[in-house]
Amino acid sequence: SLAQEWKKALTSRVLHPGAQTHQIIDVYVTAIKVLREMDPNSGELLQVVTRPVREYLRGRKDTVRCIVTSLTDEENGGDLYEELKRQDAKPLEEAQLDEEDEEEEVPTLEWMPPPSILQRRGVIT
Repeated sequence: SLAQEWKKALTSRVLHPGAQTHQIIDVYVTAIKVLREMDPNSGELLQVVTRPVREYLRGRKDTVRCIVTSLTDEENGGDLYEELKRQDAKPLEEAQLDEEDEEEEVPTLEWMPPPSILQRRGVIT
């Protein structure tokens, strides 16, 4: 399938010890943007293609440092810094609350993922 081919290409070209973590993060952010445009509703393509990148980044010792730098460093920041300084991005204190957010409901631990995810993971049939 197309998703498997993209996953294989992304894995072979980006996920190797010679790639710097900040480069992998930049490719990951770009892939997310592209895949969200291609599959805006289900997000399944995004999950399939980017799963190896997420898992690989979790194993790199400098991932957190690179993400923080990418979010805060004006000179060396990457795509994450650019996302934060976009004109249409709003600071948290200016963000609009949804009507649901105004209700003071205590969060519960009752949430369940959609049945489609449970079926894919073999939890339900």
